[in-house]
Amino acid sequence: MASNKAWEKYEILSEDDPKCITWASAGGDGSGKSYFGCTAPGPIFVCAFDPHGMSRVDKTVRAGKDIRIGRYGFNHLRQEEDRKKVRDAAFKIWQQFKDDYLGALTSGARTVLWDREDLAWELIRFAYFGGEKNEGSKTGALDYGDLNAEYVSLIQEARDHGVNLGLLRGLTEKWVAKYDAQSGKMKNYNTGDPVPDGFKKVNDHVDITLAHFWDPKQKEYVVKVGKFPNKEYKDQEIANLDFGTMALSAFPDSDVSNWM
Repeated sequence: MASNKAWEKYEILSEDDPKCITWASAGGDGSGKSYFGCTAPGPIFVCAFDPHGMSRVDKTVRAGKDIRIGRYGFNHLRQEEDRKKVRDAAFKIWQQFKDDYLGALTSGARTVLWDREDLAWELIRFAYFGGEKNEGSKTGALDYGDLNAEYVSLIQEARDHGVNLGLLRGLTEKWVAKYDAQSGKMKNYNTGDPVPDGFKKVNDHVDITLAHFWDPKQKEYVVKVGKFPNKEYKDQEIANLDFGTMALSAFPDSDVSNWM
């Protein structure tokens, strides 16, 4: 049994509710991800990897909010398939994003949105490797250790600074590996099922995951709740959800002023 003096040096786990939330919103174009993000507390800084995505958001939800934007669009095809040019161009944009993002966290932003996270994930890979594969590897496999560490640390920076962070993610189709008896080898098959695109471990580093879609019959945005601190809401579908309602549902004893 440890002595009382040795035990006392450890931090006591706080029972206080968090004052910021990191969440991931996944959905197709026009599903309401950006709309939902703009209901979070301002000032809001938008990291626009999709340079024009936020401009499509209904003006009414943006009205009265101080929303600033940094644009980080990147098209590797403009670099004439030269890996060094691709890497250098991507690195410059990635570095600008990091400077702006970390600056926003320390200069008054209450919420930051990555629009979209899957495009941020694509950009950092071009910045590290200059392509989809690592040309210095015999297997073509990417060396993701340093890349993953940097990416996760950037996600965690928002929480460290007490700022809400929304990772807005597009969709891709799920692929699975199955044994092919005819060839005697494992082969990849497209299931056609939509899944969130981007960094595969995002869910491990956020408090909440949401799936967004548009209901054409009811003409309203709908959110399906995934990972959630309050288990009563898990897997529920909620129409016209806003950030404040989500936050108070997740942490019902928290101070409402944190979320408005």
